[in-house]
Order: sequence, then C-alpha cells, then structure tokens
Amino acid sequence: MRERGTVVDWRGTFGFIKPTSGGLNVFVHQSDLEINGFRELFKGDLVEFEYGSGDRGEKAIHVTVVESAEETAASERRN
Repeated sequence: MRERGTVVDWRGTFGFIKPTSGGLNVFVHQSDLEINGFRELFKGDLVEFEYGSGDRGEKAIHVTVVESAEETAASERRN
C-alpha cells in the first residue's frame, strides 16, 4: 500500500520522510527514489512511498515525488 509523506530532511544521499498518517519519520536513501536523472529530494517535497526493510530497520522504498517544493517555490517567485 502506498503512503504519502513530506520530506523533512535531505542530506545529499539520504533523508527522512514524515508520513501524513503520523508516526515516526522514515529513512529514505537515494537508491530508493524512482526519479529520472539526478536522484535527490528537497525539504518540503510531497512524496508517495512504500514501506520496506533495510539493514537497520524500516525504510521508504519506491519513492516518487507528487509535488516538488522547489518547483512550487519557483512558480510562486514568478507570479
């Protein structure tokens, strides 16, 4: 089942997502991003993901961006 959340921290190759359903932040690695080109997220991005297992516990997998915080900010600056 896909979950939605907001990126609360991104540190170049990994970060954390706050699920909209509540609960603890979920770890995400750039290798689990389903993004064409350079794989990175921005703080504030709205994403969809699934829960998976990693070496150190639960993590986000199959992550896609629903709404980019960077694109939204750029659009607002143009208006």
